[in-house]
Amino acid sequence: MAELNNKYAYDDFNFAFYNGAAGFYIITAAPYMHRRIADNFTAENPAVYDYSGKENANTFSPKELFHFIEDNNEKDVFFILNFQIPFFGKSAKTAQPDYFALNLCRDVLASYNKKIFFFATEQTEHNISIAAMDFFDYFFPKIVFVDEKKNETDQQIIKLDEEKDKIYYSDEIEERLDRYSDKIEEYCCIEEETIFNPPDKKTENYLLVAARDLDNFAGLYKKTGKYGKALELYEKALQIREKILGVEHARTADTYDNIGGVYDDMGNYNLALEYFDKAKAIREKILGAEHPDTASTYNNMANVYYVQGDYESALEYYYKSLAIFEKVLGLEHPDTATTYNNMASVYNAQGDYERALEYHEKAKAIREKVLGVEHPDTATTYNNMANVYDAQGDYDRALEYYGKALAIREKVFGKEHPKTKTTHKNMTITLGKK
Repeated sequence: MAELNNKYAYDDFNFAFYNGAAGFYIITAAPYMHRRIADNFTAENPAVYDYSGKENANTFSPKELFHFIEDNNEKDVFFILNFQIPFFGKSAKTAQPDYFALNLCRDVLASYNKKIFFFATEQTEHNISIAAMDFFDYFFPKIVFVDEKKNETDQQIIKLDEEKDKIYYSDEIEERLDRYSDKIEEYCCIEEETIFNPPDKKTENYLLVAARDLDNFAGLYKKTGKYGKALELYEKALQIREKILGVEHARTADTYDNIGGVYDDMGNYNLALEYFDKAKAIREKILGAEHPDTASTYNNMANVYYVQGDYESALEYYYKSLAIFEKVLGLEHPDTATTYNNMASVYNAQGDYERALEYHEKAKAIREKVLGVEHPDTATTYNNMANVYDAQGDYDRALEYYGKALAIREKVFGKEHPKTKTTHKNMTITLGKK
């Protein structure tokens, strides 16, 4: 598990190192791994600043960091190792001066126009995201390395916990939303005057934290089908991010993409494409046409074209996203498998069953190997392959794969979950055809 996760982390790091834009990147890893991860790039000779072993390392000094970058101005890439050390034992509160100092030095660091990789622990990254949101929101998507000293069982538990919202629906999500209802209401009541004219940096920081939380809560409302509330929260987050970060910021693009996803679920495909197109324009400009986030937007647009019956446009954008995922993430990455799966659905809709099965087989091979034979995404592939076999009239094979999908979905989701019921219904219909 750790080896697989870190393979993808190294892939992401390689892409950021060689192809990423100038800006801030955060590498989350256990402290003992920082130097080893950095050593993979010694041949490229980045400038390395390591807090471990330095005098007064337990105090963050912006000027010292500025001097280091200026002294190595000929370098394009900087590694700041053990960035957690200056913040040891310090609570993540906006009033905490060392964390808040990050906000104040953000613009100076950004003005050097360098790629700066900050290596920190998960806890420090979390604290920065709370106490120095002004600084944190300038990071490109973070790159997370799994602690290799944790055993495989621990990693499986962590992975299941991370995917909980993807797997389980109403009960846990409703409980979480209820728990934070007061905070959600507080954010929703932020006045436009405060957003458009924040009186100080502390207020800006609060607004950026609000935007981050609103984005997360909106995603939960979306999962429970409360699209109106999801849009309300996303729109508030967008308003904040457009004003403070600008309309061409990666976080702003994230919110455009999320809003597009809500409209897609609602069946309002014109608005979905409008927002996906906004996200695409920003991501192509800021992250580049070969970044995984750009590919995700291509994939989202292709999904909309597919449900509209515009199969030619759907395949065009699926191929665009596939080219990026195969090149950047590799031939065995889950995102690559998802695109194979989506393309297979288009070919199935076109009646090209042979090609549909070809791409489903590609997705199945990856998902069984990387995710396992009891993962919900693997079940999706089994279910989709059964659909193709059913369309071909090969009912025995269809029932075989529906059975595989049903076993997983009953175990993971339970018998009352909509996806489980759908597979059961498909099996019943196919049995009736025999």
